[in-house]
Amino acid sequence: MFRSQVIRGENKGLNASVFIDEDSKSPTDGDLFVIDPPPMIRPSGQERFVASRYGVCKTCESVLGYLGYYAEQLVLGKKAMERLKLPAAAVHHPSLRSFKEGFLSGCHLCVLLGYYIRAPENEEEHEGVLIEMCWASEQTLSYGLGEVRVSFAVTDSRQERSRANYFNFLRLQLWPAEQFPNMLDLPTQVPDLNDEGLPIGVPGISTGSLTSQKLASEWLARCERNEDGKHDQCNKRGAAYVPRRLLDAQSAMTTSVLRLVSQGQQADVFSTGERYLTLSHCWGSWGPSGLPVLKSENFDERHEQGLRLDQLPQAFLDALEVAKWLGVRWLWIDSLCIIQNSPQDWRHEASKMSQVYQNAILNISAVDAVDAREGCFRSRHPLVATPLMLRLPVLDQTWWATIDERNMFDWVKNSPISQRAWIFQERQLARRILYFTGREMVWECWAQDQPFASETFPEGVPVANRFMGHTTLPIRVNVGEVQAEQENIYSMWNTLVETYSTKKLTKHTDRLVAIAGVASQVQDQVPSDSYVVGFWRSKLPQSLLWTVRGQDSDLVGELEIVRPEPNVAPTWSWASVSRPIKWFKKKRGDPVAAIADIQLDSESSNPTEQTAMTVKGYVRRVKLWQGDVEREGILEFERRERKLTIEDGGKSVTASEYRDSFYVTVDTARSWTTLQASCLFIDFRKPEGKRTDFNFDLESKACINGLLLEPTDAAGTFRRIGTLSVEGSYTVAMKYRLTPDCHDPTAAWRELEEAFEQAWRAPRSRSKERHLSIESEEWLMENESENELYESDKGDKSVAVEATQRAEMDGPAKLYADDPEHDESCFERLVPQTLRLI
Repeated sequence: MFRSQVIRGENKGLNASVFIDEDSKSPTDGDLFVIDPPPMIRPSGQERFVASRYGVCKTCESVLGYLGYYAEQLVLGKKAMERLKLPAAAVHHPSLRSFKEGFLSGCHLCVLLGYYIRAPENEEEHEGVLIEMCWASEQTLSYGLGEVRVSFAVTDSRQERSRANYFNFLRLQLWPAEQFPNMLDLPTQVPDLNDEGLPIGVPGISTGSLTSQKLASEWLARCERNEDGKHDQCNKRGAAYVPRRLLDAQSAMTTSVLRLVSQGQQADVFSTGERYLTLSHCWGSWGPSGLPVLKSENFDERHEQGLRLDQLPQAFLDALEVAKWLGVRWLWIDSLCIIQNSPQDWRHEASKMSQVYQNAILNISAVDAVDAREGCFRSRHPLVATPLMLRLPVLDQTWWATIDERNMFDWVKNSPISQRAWIFQERQLARRILYFTGREMVWECWAQDQPFASETFPEGVPVANRFMGHTTLPIRVNVGEVQAEQENIYSMWNTLVETYSTKKLTKHTDRLVAIAGVASQVQDQVPSDSYVVGFWRSKLPQSLLWTVRGQDSDLVGELEIVRPEPNVAPTWSWASVSRPIKWFKKKRGDPVAAIADIQLDSESSNPTEQTAMTVKGYVRRVKLWQGDVEREGILEFERRERKLTIEDGGKSVTASEYRDSFYVTVDTARSWTTLQASCLFIDFRKPEGKRTDFNFDLESKACINGLLLEPTDAAGTFRRIGTLSVEGSYTVAMKYRLTPDCHDPTAAWRELEEAFEQAWRAPRSRSKERHLSIESEEWLMENESENELYESDKGDKSVAVEATQRAEMDGPAKLYADDPEHDESCFERLVPQTLRLI
């Protein structure tokens, strides 16, 4: 989904739309679409000589010369730009044939483009297809001659010029050389040749080359030396932990046989704190039948005779080679170290995943391989992973051009391995990772500063973002800022879960198991809290407000979202669904439900599924109706008319009214017109700030967020089926119930809503004490015995969590706090109920 805006430079010469990804933070993150095509032939004199370190073709030299001329005019000032009306775009290669000639000649820029461009396979279709170079003029002006982003797009000149006919395939970032003298660490003069016959500083022709080997060894040595004190976390390791089975990689390289060694059988082989590596790879569809897995029947044979190297897939052979590079004897690979046909052994080893990956010296990641047959190493043109040096003598300015920082880690989201849930956990747990991508080798560790390096940036990647915003561990708590840091920990956990939920699992039953290692690491940082089926006890009940991603109210029932069998979690847990989830993002209010108890049925064959939660809070019976889908506008947005009926003394409201609305999502695939359910209120937000009516803005409206529940056969027991949020005046209809002796319900509702509207319009004093209604005080008194239970049964919980639990018990009292005075003869307040959720 994109939103667009038009950017017009100060020179009035660019007419372009910037299409910005919804997750982007600025226009510079977006794809450029140049509405007015630049001239095929540029006026003479509009070029300035631009030198490059390894040379570019004549066509690239010309277009870079125009960029240099444009930069020179910027220095001359605004009047020069307005007089010349220079477009911030240029035709780069007038045909794909021109580009191919540049690529084959070894042009540095064409080599970079060649790795990313997707051209028609049929050369007959190349006619009329050209490459343009463009940049956002406002961005260029704001940065001056500093940091600039240049985009490259393919368009077919035979077709109508449109967004669909303008494909941005690469964006380069120009880094001022003086800002990063040590990042690139490359001399400006062509250096001597290395052992592979390439200039020193240029990567090898393969990610398995001697140059790559030396660089990987240097990264590990630098991290372990920790001379700058920024790698303390990287060098923390559990006391003498070693997996109970390892592969002897050192012996395999001399005997051509890979043997399995177990602590129980050959305890003398393992020394205290033995160094070992781990391997992350995709099994793919080939793996279950093709991998030489460890089984109960070949367990002894793997110890005594081992596996011949010609029986191993390429990824395993490459991992052995990396172990040789780094001088590490031992290697751990899941399929060869866990007995795959023993559920008991699998459960035991799965519970140790956190320790296995955290205590490894380094994790090898075969990023670009669909399965283990494809290996780790890739052949490539050396200049693909070499920064393009551009020097503009007329301005005495030098830039290093590399892949834009926002696209620098695209391989993370696009690679086969990054789609897997187990691999996601492995990356979170490992202290160091050596990634083998299709283009270059990349390093990641837990350093406080510059945790990434690559063959393009061997001294450290100069970016602040960590993998496109994806959260990574470790999580650290600073003494003196424990509370603030703990909130960051919980926020990070939520981000991790959202990302993890997008990953694929061969077996849905691994949904919670495959993130258990990460949960264990988080638990170490919040030892006073409790982890329960994907949630942290102190963040309940509000963390129950999650939705299945894509289940917008206008598309309810259209997506095939399922709870697979067998169930692996209670319905109130995000782990019960097999699709991506997201947490409620709106500004949250006060919790108005209290978690009284969470019970795990250890006698059940699937105790996780039978985890039951006892909740005390307010419940309303509701009926939801939706009409047929209607399509509006050129983009055919789908809309439905929706109606909410609040039963048992409630009223009916529709989502088509201007002032207020309600939003509903369902967890599973169900096509429905009418849906009846119970709504359990989870939190309530009072309106904030100055307003003139209910509809001041979405964040300031009153709002009730709740769970939609359906009853089970057991009395008082419910399953979750979705969520419901109501806003503005609808919250009043949810909180109050008509009494049977009310003679004019319409007038009564109008008077009640007017009383609230007047109260919400009035400015609020921040110092005003919150008061509780008499009924709320009575509710608290009725629960004093339960509060006392929390005091007496502290166990090893901290005072902070005890206070959180007591606050949860006070939660329902907040629903009616600060309600305005009104005629209560026609209305009654809800009474909290106790429910059991499974």
